[in-house]
Amino acid sequence: MAGVGDAVRYGLVASLAHPGGNVTGITLITQDVTAKALELLKEVVPQRKHIGFLWNAGLPFSDVILGEAQTAGIHLGLTLRSLEIRRSEDVEPVFAQARHERIDTLLVRADPLTLVNRQQIVRLAAQHKVIAMYSAGEFVRAGGLVSYAVPLTVTFRGAAMYLDKILRGGKPADLAVEQPTKFELLINLKTAKLLAQLGEAYLPIGRFDEAGEAARQARELARKRSERGSEAWAMRLLGEIHACQDPANVERAGAAYAESIARAEELGMRPLVAHCHLGLGRLYRRTGKREQAQEHLTTATTMYREMGMTYWVEKAEAELRPLA
Repeated sequence: MAGVGDAVRYGLVASLAHPGGNVTGITLITQDVTAKALELLKEVVPQRKHIGFLWNAGLPFSDVILGEAQTAGIHLGLTLRSLEIRRSEDVEPVFAQARHERIDTLLVRADPLTLVNRQQIVRLAAQHKVIAMYSAGEFVRAGGLVSYAVPLTVTFRGAAMYLDKILRGGKPADLAVEQPTKFELLINLKTAKLLAQLGEAYLPIGRFDEAGEAARQARELARKRSERGSEAWAMRLLGEIHACQDPANVERAGAAYAESIARAEELGMRPLVAHCHLGLGRLYRRTGKREQAQEHLTTATTMYREMGMTYWVEKAEAELRPLA
């Protein structure tokens, strides 16, 4: 066996040290791995209390799999909602179900069915603006956000070693079952930008808590990977969030915009600098600081015009007209 869940609990072996039958290999205490994955997911989205659990309900011991996941969630103060699939055709409808139930955070359990459909799952997660933690790195390599798992290469390499021992005369009953000691946390750097985009999507509908959460996580992901450009974009989004709230938090918005401008200027990101000046202009105009508003809006207009960004020139000019 390779990568099977708790082999003792499933009744596949008598014990890890002495399997006692014709089965041996690599086993995972999936409840422990699931608990760690949920813990990491909770760090990414600390305000979420309800998490969708996307899994293959057609697997053997399906009741045990779901029970282990739900128990792991309870220990962390989380409620897992079951999102079941049994065939490839179920993938798209299950995301519609998640949307209907207002689930925007997922733990996706890896198995042959979900792995075969990983491209579709990752695409639908992005399409539905769902933050997902995956239990196999292959999902991140397909464009997903983050995974925590035993590398499949480790699992199958271990299984190959057992096969070699058996072919050399070893008896499965005498070969102790092993548990992996190597786990990997994979984070998709490109998804830091997707998180920021998710935050942008929340702004127009007034979901400032969710927007702020996405922006902060995008900033932290970028910092961990030393992606200063992505960090600058996340800081600009934080500025927008503080500026759009009622009442606007002028001090925090100004500080976020200023930090974004400083980083963007260092990196030569002129469009981002212009966007920050536009945001500051709107902020100061809204809060009655006429001179500061005019200064920043004029700077934004000039920069947009120099870069040939006609759409944004019109936006900035529209903000300036009432101040003339």
